Amino acid sequence: HTSSSGTMAANDDDDVLLYMGLGGGLDVVNAALVHAHARSPSTALLGSARTLVVGRVKQAVRALHHPLAVVVGGGTRFQTRHGRYAEAHVARALGRNDIIYLSRRTDAAPDRDDVGGTAAAVAALGTSWPHVHTLCFVDGGGDSLVLHRTDTCAGSEVDSPFDGGDACMLAASARVPRGAVPNIVLCVVA
Repeated sequence: HTSSSGTMAANDDDDVLLYMGLGGGLDVVNAALVHAHARSPSTALLGSARTLVVGRVKQAVRALHHPLAVVVGGGTRFQTRHGRYAEAHVARALGRNDIIYLSRRTDAAPDRDDVGGTAAAVAALGTSWPHVHTLCFVDGGGDSLVLHRTDTCAGSEVDSPFDGGDACMLAASARVPRGAVPNIVLCVVA
């Protein structure tokens, strides 16, 4: 059901699969690798969960039914002083204008992850367009699997894997009301 503009035109009865980069960085690229092998790419979307507030995402394709979520495409710009955002580059490379961008932070508290707000945004993806039935968080490297602080290795990106983006998204997914997004899974690309 992908239109000529690169935007998915899912029907209300479609079971949409969303492959979403879990914590940031290049996780959207890892999600694109998994997305490329989707059994039914016409009902599969790509997404990314990051820290940049939605108010700093310019030229988004459209707003979604939650203030922490927008749809981005190849012309989207991310106004940031730190870090790079690959979402628009991935959209251009794939010829798509339907990549879901989910911010873990609000304009009111741009320096702190909002687990409750993020859970509500994930729930909204299941109850309004695009009606996500299965959300597959994709983590590159596997730091989402760390169970204890001593499991980290030298050179880890964060001092504590329990304080980063992966931790926020996993905590938020545990708070999504039952039935909003029926299936939430974690895929690790290592």
